Order: sequence, then structure tokens, then C-alpha cells
Amino acid sequence: MLETMEDKGLVNRVGFWSAVLTTFAIVAWVCITAINAFVSLHFWVNFSALLIAPSFLVLMVSIHAYVPRGKKLWTQLALAFSIIYTVVIGQNYFLQMTVVRQNPLAFEVLTMDPNRKDSVFWALEILGYGFMSLAALSVSLAFQNVGIERWIRWLFIVNGIFAMIAAAGFVLTANPLHIVGLLSVGVWSITFPVATTLLAILFRRVGPNE
Repeated sequence: MLETMEDKGLVNRVGFWSAVLTTFAIVAWVCITAINAFVSLHFWVNFSALLIAPSFLVLMVSIHAYVPRGKKLWTQLALAFSIIYTVVIGQNYFLQMTVVRQNPLAFEVLTMDPNRKDSVFWALEILGYGFMSLAALSVSLAFQNVGIERWIRWLFIVNGIFAMIAAAGFVLTANPLHIVGLLSVGVWSITFPVATTLLAILFRRVGPNE
């Protein structure tokens, strides 16, 4: 019994801190991106975006450990989509922070210039966050439709729907600044950190229900 309680405590701690770190990384990205419009902070924009990926992946692992056995199909799907998101986004931003930063002219096709519709960066960006939205939609089905879990569930659903619409808009127009894409970023900037904050509260106040 003690071992079981220790396992539950570990899930709570890892879940809480990964939720806090994910929230912090998203809020940092939003703030730094806003400042970047006036002062060049490209490295820190990339760094904060890169930080979201591993913390979100650990959060999905924690949720998978938290939910009852009957819900683990959905969290397993979310975890699989999260791994793809982490790999795609991780390499995208790491390239921005290293080779592109050192020689942007030589790697112009990789730059995050919104005026370049042929930029590999934007294709990988949409692909990566498309898988993040699939993870959000999948994991939403693992939460109960009551209490704090109801809010988490619907915040992930709303975010996932808007993100999938934005991905479709990019595929059809190849325009990273299309209105549906910008709207999706705005929705994500609100719904995701609120959802991860609520997850931190959930892990803090209750234990796994296995």
C-alpha cells in the first residue's frame, strides 16, 4: 500500500510541475513574441517555444498515469501525437537557434519570415502544432465532464478545433498569416495556458483515480 501511495504521489508531483512549466513556457512565449514586435528577441522566442515541447510531453505522460484504465486509450493516443509534435517542433526551433541563426542567408528557406510562403519553418510549425491539437483533442476525452475536469476537457476541445481549422487553412492557402491561423494562435494563447494551469491545480489537490 505504501508503494502505491508513493507512486500516486510521484504522478502528482511530476504532473504538477510539468503543468506549471508548460504554462510558464507558453506565457513566456506569448510575452516575448509581443515584445519581439518592437525589439529583436528571435533567439528567446525560439527558446521559449522549444521549452514548451518537452514539458508538454511530460505532462501528457503524467495524465496517462493519472486517468483510470478505461480512459487510457485516449491518453495513449494523445501521448503518441505528443511525441510527434515534440520531435517536429523540437528540430524546427533547434535549427532556428543554431544553423539558421549563424547563417540566415545560407538557410533562407528555413527562416521564420512570414513573408516567405515557401519557408520550411512554417510547414513544420503547422505540422507540429497540428499534432499538438490532435493530442489535445484525444486527451480531452479522458477527462470527466464534471468539475475542474470539465473545464480542462472543453478548453482542449476548443483549442483543438481551432488549430485543425488553421492547419487546413494553411494547407489550402500556404499563407502563415491567414486570418484563421492568427485567430487560432490567439485562441491557443488563452485556452492552453488556462488548461495547463487547471491541470496543475488538479494534480495538486487530488490523486490519481486508479
